[in-house]
Amino acid sequence: MKDKPNILIIVGSQVISGAEHVLADYLHASRISSHVTIWHADTPQLSAFFGSLPVAETRAVPSLLPAGARRQKSPLALVKKAWRVISFSLTAHSASIRKDFTIVVGNNTGDILFVKAFRKTRRALLVHDDISSQKGLKLLFRLYHSRIETFAAVSKAVKTSLGQSGVPPEKIRVIYNGLPSRPLIPRASAKTTLTILFVGQISEGKDPLSTLVFCRLLAAQTKKSVICHMIYNQEDPVVRSSLNAAVQDAQGLFEIHLHADMDRKRIHTFYETADFFFHPSINDALPTTILEAFQHGLPTIARSIGGVPEIITHGEDGILFRENDELHSCAETVAAMDAQTYRTMSEHAYHTFSTRFTIEEKVRALDIFLGFADTPEQRGEA
Repeated sequence: MKDKPNILIIVGSQVISGAEHVLADYLHASRISSHVTIWHADTPQLSAFFGSLPVAETRAVPSLLPAGARRQKSPLALVKKAWRVISFSLTAHSASIRKDFTIVVGNNTGDILFVKAFRKTRRALLVHDDISSQKGLKLLFRLYHSRIETFAAVSKAVKTSLGQSGVPPEKIRVIYNGLPSRPLIPRASAKTTLTILFVGQISEGKDPLSTLVFCRLLAAQTKKSVICHMIYNQEDPVVRSSLNAAVQDAQGLFEIHLHADMDRKRIHTFYETADFFFHPSINDALPTTILEAFQHGLPTIARSIGGVPEIITHGEDGILFRENDELHSCAETVAAMDAQTYRTMSEHAYHTFSTRFTIEEKVRALDIFLGFADTPEQRGEA
């Protein structure tokens, strides 16, 4: 390709979540990074995070939504939100007139609100959410999907949900997230303990209370000591109150450790030492945390929703359940699992990651999506 694209990536999120981490992994690995400008919300945490990436430029944009505005329903919050959307539209219009960018990309689902404001340039959106049950997002997509030329869905489940909201299937490409490769450290099932790991928000959607339900059932069926580590970076006060009560109720049955705002490097040490990862979310498109678990060969017990069955093959690299009344059976399976079965499941988990969800495959597919493939080989046409 003779003329390299000048790419603008818009990040409307107020927190550093899985979508931001997978974007960072991609930009560290792709040749496209030197042609990328990032506009992000104006917070010190986001400025530090994106400022460390190998891109052409980063810019904190005050007219991106203020923290919490998407959830606040007060009249003042809604007025502020409307004003900032209008202000951002003026900023986008100026950039469109100057033809600053050859393609504008929204890094997450809700960023359609910002990308649609650009004119006279190609517009694309990376969609990390199954929007089928989210009324607000479905409305946004019905209103504005015609202003976006191409969509990259992180799973087939996401592609289906976009189609249900009116997006033509020919405009959607499934591009799975990918993570950097790590050597597999052979695992052996613990002799005297079983360590269960949860990583996610303390929120209704992530359903952390089900982790304690599972650990209680497991402790009743095994002679091993059960240890539960719960790592989180955000919390809903109501859900946290319920979790605190459940923790108190479980005292003496198994060990529970809560860890807040842990950095990514330290989280990976928990993936390395846990025996099983537990993912009870009730709505998830393609959980980065499951990919991280598989990156370490960590077998996973997960609710079979969204894109989860696109990662986990039940009985081979993990255990799937749909409703909580199936957790008793899951606990029985874990308690009865012998060392050889566990090692095989671990090896299968790592094989799933290394053959389908590596950063190399993500870079190849997303580079093509963004128009940055120089040769037929890189475009997958050879």
